[in-house]
Amino acid sequence: MKRLALLSLCLLAACSKPKEAPAPEPSAMAPPPVQDTWPGKYSGDLIVRIDAAHKVTLIEAATDGCAGDLGVVEGGLVSTPLSENELQLILHPEPALTCTINIRKSGDTLTVVEAGDCDAYHGKTCSFNGTVTRTK
Repeated sequence: MKRLALLSLCLLAACSKPKEAPAPEPSAMAPPPVQDTWPGKYSGDLIVRIDAAHKVTLIEAATDGCAGDLGVVEGGLVSTPLSENELQLILHPEPALTCTINIRKSGDTLTVVEAGDCDAYHGKTCSFNGTVTRTK
């Protein structure tokens, strides 16, 4: 009789639905993934391209004959994020010279500001200063 009762309990346990784990608390759920809004092509006073790795390409080509570029041959230059809304490029056209380019993002608009010795990349009459808007 004991065997029959034990066998019945084993069969009942095998056929029962397993208990479900309790649902995690809402605060324990993972936050949604952060969307990177930097990548894209921007144009306006100059042309700016930023890829998913935040490599930057700058092209200055104005009707007044100004021309210059950064990162075109290299497929973009690696930038350093200063904040969620600002990237920076630091270049050394010569060992003793420094060219710094800051790119600040506000929505789909970028403001590009250069400082230092950047003439080697665009000549004396041009600059990479300007405002651009996302086109792609």
